[in-house]
Amino acid sequence: MSASVNAIKPDLVIGAVRGYKFEQLRPFVVSLKRSGFQGDLVFLWNSLADETRAELERHGAKLVHFDYRGSGSLNSWSRFWSQIRPLLRLPVGNSFRTAVYKKILNLAFVRYLHALDFLEQNRGRYRNVFLTDVRDVIFQDDPFCDQLPGDMAAFLEEPHMRYGHEPMNDGWLLENYGPEMTAKLKDARISCCGTVMGTEAGMVRYLRAFVAEILRLRSVAHGADTSVHNVLLHERLSGKISVIENFQGAVGTVNSDALDKLTVGASGLVVGIDKRVVPVLHQYDRDLKLAAGLVERLTGSSTKSN
Repeated sequence: MSASVNAIKPDLVIGAVRGYKFEQLRPFVVSLKRSGFQGDLVFLWNSLADETRAELERHGAKLVHFDYRGSGSLNSWSRFWSQIRPLLRLPVGNSFRTAVYKKILNLAFVRYLHALDFLEQNRGRYRNVFLTDVRDVIFQDDPFCDQLPGDMAAFLEEPHMRYGHEPMNDGWLLENYGPEMTAKLKDARISCCGTVMGTEAGMVRYLRAFVAEILRLRSVAHGADTSVHNVLLHERLSGKISVIENFQGAVGTVNSDALDKLTVGASGLVVGIDKRVVPVLHQYDRDLKLAAGLVERLTGSSTKSN
């Protein structure tokens, strides 16, 4: 092997897990391993049984523990945000703010802070980074099989999913940001925050912007992570994030609106409009029959134990 090949930095797939058994994570772990992906898999973890951690490590995952005081996906201290936020806007220092964020943010939100910590502690180690949900993600191919379209890439939901027309996302945005931002984003396409991809430098910039955005929030309740992601995409980092249509790049989000449009190729795998296999399927378990077939084909195991 040449020196130039040896010098290529590995890619990284990173996600946060809490409270899962290995069987719930098996589709993600095994399908990634069989996809041809040659980089590092890192799990930021909290509250995993010893046997689960042992199985993850046996499958090649690197485990990085993080503290979390919430109960499950919720953190009851989030309700104090309106009282805490004015204090954090004083010149208290970023390290103090971050320490408070880690104590009061919910699980879906706090993972971004720990992902940033990991990347900054390992700065210069990785080439490309895929920050992703875990339990409902399965890999049909190496997520980095194609060249990235830019330093950062975000993946859209279905075309009709736009702010001003989606009550759940609209409610989150209004609660987290208020009416002014809600009006600004009216009719903007909605991007799923559960799968983002970029170069190492691009992902660090995105995550730093993500953390800086927290002080702007009126609420850090459920859905705040989705609201921040879309505000970054359409406002703060507009033009700096490549926007990819659903099933036309590395990721396909199999939400209920996309189920009728799915195309399964001769291989039994889901393909995009170009008839190429979509490397990553997010929320693939929305269709139980599809999920069972994919898990069997990509991991050689059934879903009945999940």
